[in-house]
Amino acid sequence: MESLALVVAIIIYGLLLSGPLSLALSSRRAKRLTEQLALKIMRRIVMGLINFFGISLSVFFVTGPFPIGLKVICVICFLLNVWALDREYGGYLTSSIKNKFRRDPNGPSGQS
Repeated sequence: MESLALVVAIIIYGLLLSGPLSLALSSRRAKRLTEQLALKIMRRIVMGLINFFGISLSVFFVTGPFPIGLKVICVICFLLNVWALDREYGGYLTSSIKNKFRRDPNGPSGQS
């Protein structure tokens, strides 16, 4: 039983760290440090593996019969991983969300 608890703890800590690690790997500093093609490919492979691990475990824990606290943590982890992927590959998702919530300068009626 102790080994099972250890495995579960490792899985949950890996899940908790996957979002911040992905965000760190998609930061401007990490992109600047890996401008060479080989380093960029290695960074993206590591980031992809971390994202796959985090997203798949998040979906597993959210859809299963687990406590609500763990589900909230998994949703946050899922969102961080998706944000890191979006930030790495162009930011299309965040720009479309910003455009949806942007205020119209002419007001709600469209008239000045």
